[in-house]
Amino acid sequence: MIMRWLSASLLLCATMATLFAQNDQIYLIDKAINGYQKQALGTQINTGRNEVLPIISPSGRYLFFARYDRAGEAAYGRQDEDIWFSSRMLDGSWEAAREIGSPLNNNGSNAVISISVDENTLFLANRYDDRGKFVGGGLSIAQRTKYGWSLPEAVRIEDFYNKSKIGAQNFCFSANRKVMLMSVQRDDSYGSVDLYVSFLQGNGYYSPPMNMGESLNSPGVEYAPFLAADGITLYFASDGHPGYGDSDIFVSRRLDNSWKNWSRPRNLGPEVNGEGADAFYTVPARGDFAYMASRNPNGDSDIYRIPVPPSARPNPTLILYGSVKDQVTYQPLVASIQFFDRKTGEVIGEAHSAPGDGSYQYVLPQGKQYILRIDRKGYYVTTEEIDLTDENMFREMMRNLYLMPGPDLLEKAMASGISIFRVDDILFQHASADLSLDSEPVLDRLSNLLKDRPEIRIEIHGHTDDTGTAAQNQELSEARARSVIVSLIERGISAERLSSKGFGESQPIAPNKTEQDRAQNRRVEIKIIR
Repeated sequence: MIMRWLSASLLLCATMATLFAQNDQIYLIDKAINGYQKQALGTQINTGRNEVLPIISPSGRYLFFARYDRAGEAAYGRQDEDIWFSSRMLDGSWEAAREIGSPLNNNGSNAVISISVDENTLFLANRYDDRGKFVGGGLSIAQRTKYGWSLPEAVRIEDFYNKSKIGAQNFCFSANRKVMLMSVQRDDSYGSVDLYVSFLQGNGYYSPPMNMGESLNSPGVEYAPFLAADGITLYFASDGHPGYGDSDIFVSRRLDNSWKNWSRPRNLGPEVNGEGADAFYTVPARGDFAYMASRNPNGDSDIYRIPVPPSARPNPTLILYGSVKDQVTYQPLVASIQFFDRKTGEVIGEAHSAPGDGSYQYVLPQGKQYILRIDRKGYYVTTEEIDLTDENMFREMMRNLYLMPGPDLLEKAMASGISIFRVDDILFQHASADLSLDSEPVLDRLSNLLKDRPEIRIEIHGHTDDTGTAAQNQELSEARARSVIVSLIERGISAERLSSKGFGESQPIAPNKTEQDRAQNRRVEIKIIR
């Protein structure tokens, strides 16, 4: 059971703490004293029971944790935990936590140990059978579906063994799911328990665990790793590095791609670490607050949060989010989204839009250029570009992604009476008919569609908002429609298949009262003509 493993690990830490470096000079982060205090999350999360093992989602919008009751152990001889979760509301408070239910909770010990960056995949402690029953230690994975969470399936690690008593709560995953970190004891461990890394392989298994090196691992116990969304910053607990109590929380940063070279671990300081065993420090992509479990005055465990000192925060990232939609019907779609480093061509990760609303989310490190490849069967593959080379601060960006239906799906759309559809991604320079570079991908998709369907002609419709005079807007709408035709001709489409009209400000689809409304009215529409 998770808490039994946890109790064993903390007892081991308390014992080892008397043997190792607790009396040595503590190597602190810069400006470790800031006047920060741990703040309990309140009765919406914390109860008279024990709340442990918090996991905050990358966006900071969802909190997962395990809850158990000591009375259960006294009455039934067991101490099994269930998964609970809460959503952050717009005012920053948390809604009342809810039990996640089956199939993730069963008669065994249940906990979330990691959540994917798109927040559609959960990694879970222990394994489940094909009926959702508890079958023992290990790791499992569950996917978000239209109707809830899928039945968990086992996560496989080659040549895995663990000589310690510390259990599955000591695993974590990188944002792109390609890297798994764990705290286990193996033949090449420096101490009783070390930090190890394993990599996702083409067969879906993770590689044999590799020791992460002497920079991180001491003769003592290193456990509870948490890798931040930047893929660089690592938080973990240790009793072998100098600290204040039985075990303390440390931060280190990855120095290269070997995953064995790390900066010297720094203690997070006395505002985070006390006399007891501190561990399980989890940080959202924004990096502003950390969430952790600590003892309350009654001796029970509650969930707390505390600001992350600036010197210990993850490197800045971008949270990219939005929805994947059909270009013609605007209906949400389930699709895969691959993210490429434009400079190297390396696939850095993949997200999947959620069933139901088509929403997606991903975290990208700042300072690079990325290519997005959006794919769904029956649709043309779409690519988008995100340029973050000049970005150096955390922020969020909304970008909806549109897929053009393939010939068969387009035929069905036209058969159902759809002949005019809006193309939001055809954009122009301000008050000009000059096309923006951001329009290139959708114009490429449109030209490919026309090449696949040579019998189709289209009419380009230009629309504006009501800024300026009606005559000016009419002229601008006509010029913009003609610009789209010129661009398609340059892509090999015959001019005989293309025509255009401008409607100026005469056909608004929004009230023109706000900039957001006016942006909707500044649009290009495509009319399909047989």
